[in-house]
Amino acid sequence: MDSQCAELLPLVCAVLSDPRQSLPDDTCLEKLLDWFTELTGRVSGLSLLQLHPCLTDFMSAVFKQKSSEPVILSFSLRLAGQLAASEEGFSFLEHRGVLDRAFGAQGVRGAAPWSEATVRSGWVRGLGGMLQHTPARHFFHNHGYTAVVLDLQTDMSLFVAAAANQLLAQILISTPSLPGHASPENGIGGVEDGTVEIVRHVGEALCSEDPLRSGQVLRLVGLTVGRCPQQVTEMLWQRMQAATERMMGNSQHSVQQPLLDALLAVARTALFSSADSSLVALMDGLLGTLSPKQAIPFASGIARLQDGPAALRRKATAVILQPLDCILAATDQQHPAGLVQEFVGERSVLEEQMSRKASCVSLLCLALSHTQQLSSLQGLFPDPPATALLRCVLTVLKLSSGVAMPCGPAGASVLTSLIGSSRVQRSALDALGGPGPCPGGAEVPAEVLAVLLEYLRNPGVDSSVLKKAMQAVSRWLCFCSDSAAIWLFLNEDLIPVLKKRLCDVRWEVRDSALELLTQLAEQLREKPGFRTVLSGSGLPVLLLSSLSDPESYVRASAITALGQVALVSALAQELQDLALRFVEILAQDSEGFPRRAVIRVFSMWLTQCPPLPAQDLEAPTLAVLALGAKDLDWEVKVHTLELAETWMEQTLGDWGTSGPVEPLQKLLRWKLLDGVCEALDDCDRPVARKACSVLLALKGLLSRAAGLQGGMDSVTWDPAGQRWAEELRQRRGAGESGGAGPGWLRRGGVLEVLSVLELEALQETLGQSSDHVQNSPRSLLEDIAAARASEDNAVDCY
Repeated sequence: MDSQCAELLPLVCAVLSDPRQSLPDDTCLEKLLDWFTELTGRVSGLSLLQLHPCLTDFMSAVFKQKSSEPVILSFSLRLAGQLAASEEGFSFLEHRGVLDRAFGAQGVRGAAPWSEATVRSGWVRGLGGMLQHTPARHFFHNHGYTAVVLDLQTDMSLFVAAAANQLLAQILISTPSLPGHASPENGIGGVEDGTVEIVRHVGEALCSEDPLRSGQVLRLVGLTVGRCPQQVTEMLWQRMQAATERMMGNSQHSVQQPLLDALLAVARTALFSSADSSLVALMDGLLGTLSPKQAIPFASGIARLQDGPAALRRKATAVILQPLDCILAATDQQHPAGLVQEFVGERSVLEEQMSRKASCVSLLCLALSHTQQLSSLQGLFPDPPATALLRCVLTVLKLSSGVAMPCGPAGASVLTSLIGSSRVQRSALDALGGPGPCPGGAEVPAEVLAVLLEYLRNPGVDSSVLKKAMQAVSRWLCFCSDSAAIWLFLNEDLIPVLKKRLCDVRWEVRDSALELLTQLAEQLREKPGFRTVLSGSGLPVLLLSSLSDPESYVRASAITALGQVALVSALAQELQDLALRFVEILAQDSEGFPRRAVIRVFSMWLTQCPPLPAQDLEAPTLAVLALGAKDLDWEVKVHTLELAETWMEQTLGDWGTSGPVEPLQKLLRWKLLDGVCEALDDCDRPVARKACSVLLALKGLLSRAAGLQGGMDSVTWDPAGQRWAEELRQRRGAGESGGAGPGWLRRGGVLEVLSVLELEALQETLGQSSDHVQNSPRSLLEDIAAARASEDNAVDCY
């Protein structure tokens, strides 16, 4: 702690302990606790208490009063816990009676403020901060605090109840091994009495009729098992196992989900490693008795248990896929290898729910949301069902778009529920995922693309569904890019549809179509077939017209798409013409998105078509840099600096045998360095920070070059007269002793000028938050202390 803070601390403690003083807001106290957390990370609590006795006096005064404001009491309790987190600090406070007054029955707990949730929460969190060592654990258990925390586990305040659960989990997780110590319960050795008390409470709560109690202890089990000693896990599981069947058979629906979560947590421990484990048998039975809505997420958790028995994981997979299997059954389709070999649970229950539209859509989306992960899990099912799963997803997509399929009377209601459901369509498209290794050969991707194409053609499809369909098209086309048939598909099917979608009345659809074209151009640019398809498609003309779209998002996407498409032909004249059009947009468009897109495209051109920039894009790039540097949008300015950095790297990247002399002369002739330096004093911090990093990178590069080759001193840079140099000189204190005088920045070598700028110190300053002075510990303490000198106690800690 620096001397200024140490001087202010007694006054701050006096303000906080004086009940007559108006209180600062809660954020001040939270920031003060954060500061003490930082301090105790560097020095021990004992050192702080010895160097600053006002802390002990403050806490003693607050706990003796018992009538302090709840927020001050809560703050003091948490502070006491922080300072007692070390054994020495704990002994110091215990010897002076501070801890008894803070946490004991005759202290805060026996006072009126205990009725305030913030005080109870501070009491729990203070104990949690203190329980970092054995003496604190003994203090906690010997004073009977375990029972108090167990009672707070069902507190009316959710924040207090959650804090109590976290503290109980902390105790169980940190349970020490005690060889030779026998617990009074069941003769279990090696576990301290406080842990046994918590475990016993878990068993009692699970047998109670109170869903709040049982739900909280199940959440405690979920927080604890797998992180606590194996012996504690086994003790908890014994209590759970005895109550599980009874709990699942009653109507306490609020308990069921916490129970399932706890079972999955236990299953991630060594208890799940045996095929004849009682846990395995229990989970196996639950898969067949839970409602489909509960069973599917539970089954998904089981399927992800890599070390679990393969038979149980396959059964869990079947539960996930059963709603999809119902769809196949409803369409009267014959699949050589169905999704589900043996139905799990009551088929009639699932069929009844699938016959009602709301529950059918809900279950189907739930099943689809879990299917994508199944393809990456090994050993769940052989290849043919994997293909059947993909085809089932395609069937769902067809049905929901209105494609007629034969069905029996029982399946009509199921299929009717799917028609036009955007929710089902989005879930199915997500489940379609990426192609990966597909066992169905070439015909499966062709079938997928055919279904997706119908979605793109359908005028009634929701715009969010179209976006997902276009993203799926991009993934699957990339997978099929080596097939000769892909060019026929592009030319005759996809591009005609995209041309229509570029004229859609919905801007979201136009934007999605442009994004798809951008992705295709990026993925297929090197393929000769794509260049042939694109040249006769008429798409470039439509893309140019999209530059005038009324929606700025669409204009930005059109710029990006044209930037990629221009690289497909790689014709210098076309690139130059487009570059000039983009310069006009940067100068004239009133919205920021298109202007940002222009800068990003120029950066992309410089990196992806290196032979062209210096020869054919020099003039438009210089124009873009000049316009971007003066833009009012800070993101445009940052992108402009990124463009300047890219150009610098390319210009300096090929020195050959001459060294960096000629490249440096080019940068100075283009005034690129002056443009970057201009941004050092920008009012937007991200801009100045980026400019500083660009110049530091250049300085590092030139420093390395100077050690290898000479001649750089012949390239001089004269910043005198530049606006940025004058502003920087004034900011550093012109005319003051040690400041920047009139001759501070004068003609010299590029590396010499960069060194004078003191970029490292500037980078450190810019790296600080904009309110680092206002939010410093000293400022915080001054704000709180000011309450004593001001009648209105107006404290601003923001």
